[in-house]
Amino acid sequence: MFLTQDGREDTLPTVLDASQNYAGFSAMKHRFSLSSRVRIPDGILSRNLQGEEVILNLDTGVYWGLDPLGARIWQLLQQQNGPDTIVKTLFDEYDVTEARLRRDIEDLLTRLVENGLVEVMREAVD
Repeated sequence: MFLTQDGREDTLPTVLDASQNYAGFSAMKHRFSLSSRVRIPDGILSRNLQGEEVILNLDTGVYWGLDPLGARIWQLLQQQNGPDTIVKTLFDEYDVTEARLRRDIEDLLTRLVENGLVEVMREAVD
């Protein structure tokens, strides 16, 4: 689950949201496929604290938090794995359907892109 700044709970299991206005999120603005190449841009700092990832966007000054699954995805992103590789890795690690895993990873990556924590590169991962 993720929490908005005012403490309300939502249902995405991989991100804690510290922003003030989550309702403005639009997945349509940042369309990409799981074969897209993504990277963590300069100006993003992160630290793992007891299995959860705390991320700071230096440009906005906003802190974000990822639960253990989100932290694992972030760790794989830091190792420069593409979304398809992340799906394959997590499918071997978790008891989940591939369709659900793909949807959850797309949702998280879309939210990370929307908030400037990840950039989508033009070229696809080989």
